[in-house]
Amino acid sequence: EVKPTENYQEKDVSQSISYLNLKGDQVATSNNQVFHFTNGASIDQVTGKVVKDNWSKDQNSKEIESPALEGYRPDIDKVQSKTYSPTSEDEAVKVTYRPTAQKRLVQFIDVNGLKEVNYNQGVNIKGAELSFEGVSDAPYNNKKDVDKNIQQLHKQGYELVKMDEAVKTGFYDHKEGQA
Repeated sequence: EVKPTENYQEKDVSQSISYLNLKGDQVATSNNQVFHFTNGASIDQVTGKVVKDNWSKDQNSKEIESPALEGYRPDIDKVQSKTYSPTSEDEAVKVTYRPTAQKRLVQFIDVNGLKEVNYNQGVNIKGAELSFEGVSDAPYNNKKDVDKNIQQLHKQGYELVKMDEAVKTGFYDHKEGQA
């Protein structure tokens, strides 16, 4: 009669969560979990076959919430907990972040009679606002529309005193709903 012998085995199974933008660039630190399993299997000394497996118990991953990135939304809000066993394969989860919609509001302010230091007390010229929409990090070019509005206001007797050049061209920021 052949007696079995103990043979010790180890196996690691990993879950790796990567956070990427649409270009495939990493936008947040990856989350990695490793699950270590051991087996004190009994092996037949003659045939070399496993007579009895004795793997350590299955393990559960932690539920992982995708990090918040201002101006972006993940396609997976939360990676759910999952059970891993010694027979599980390594798992790579990709969370893709998409830019959120942004709005840009251009206002024209009447500062007639005010000193420059008090321009913040000016009055919004009704009906002269312009609103533009895009997505986080996307370029915008509102030059044509802004220049047209300036010409119309000039015909109404307004004079351009000061303007931030970012009103005409630039990039949408990451703040939800505005640029």
